[in-house]
Amino acid sequence: METKPLITVIARAAKKKENNMKIKILFFIIITMLSIVIHSQSEESNCPPPRNPSSPGGDNADENFSFSESIFKNSSITNTLILLSGFYKEADSLLNGTFFNMPETAENLLKSSPVLVIPGGGLFGKKNDTTLKIVVQEYISNGGNIIIFCQQYGEHIDNLELLTADETQKNIGWREAQSCTINSTFFDQLHPITSSQTSHAISMAVDGYTDTWPSTATVVLRHRLSGRPILLYYPYGEGMVFLASGMYSDWANAHSQMTTAERKILRDLLTFAQAPQLPIQMINYSTSNPVIHLEAKLSNNTETTA
Repeated sequence: METKPLITVIARAAKKKENNMKIKILFFIIITMLSIVIHSQSEESNCPPPRNPSSPGGDNADENFSFSESIFKNSSITNTLILLSGFYKEADSLLNGTFFNMPETAENLLKSSPVLVIPGGGLFGKKNDTTLKIVVQEYISNGGNIIIFCQQYGEHIDNLELLTADETQKNIGWREAQSCTINSTFFDQLHPITSSQTSHAISMAVDGYTDTWPSTATVVLRHRLSGRPILLYYPYGEGMVFLASGMYSDWANAHSQMTTAERKILRDLLTFAQAPQLPIQMINYSTSNPVIHLEAKLSNNTETTA
């Protein structure tokens, strides 16, 4: 019988012990990984929802429902045309109207809306655009109303030639004037566009003004320092031209520079521009105590005596 050396037996025993240790370590790693996976799955069920629920706002509010018409009025789209030029995206974020571009006819534009807006900088590069000028002139002459926000240079507005033969006009753009905001404008007469204001001095972002304007114009807002108009309007044919030559409300709103007062001004401007010929009585309660008579028609649609 062959006898193995003692050192060989000891070496084999040590190797077997080492292998056993490796198996135990591997087993421990497997058990640990399974434990982590099971634990993570159990906690996954307690995680919050992947996103927040939708906002409760933004739907059709109750006051937009007309029982007489039995339909919902969608107030998210204003009845306004926006020239696809300049700061048209900024204007859309504020007005949420309908875009249009050339070539287009004045007749089609009038069928779409009584109010057309040229955004800030919308006349840039259109100095020689005869088609745009003719269409805009026909649109206003036939009863449309146009709102023109401030442009880079005043001549961009002047080139539209929205004047009668005996009138003159000169506008100053934002590259030719100094911007200001705090108490930048004021009004010196009562007007529906300024009816929401509580002070004669209005803080709003302005840059530019009208230096020469038609004698038939109604000045709504003036620059506080120069006294020049930054918002006026005048008749042109059957329609009306609203020159907001100092207002860049579209850009200001998109860049968080619009004041609360300016937002109200713009709201009332858009409302007034829908029907500027409509007679609206203005009453100053601070200097008078008038009696207002309102007529209201009531009808009882039930079988019960009212």
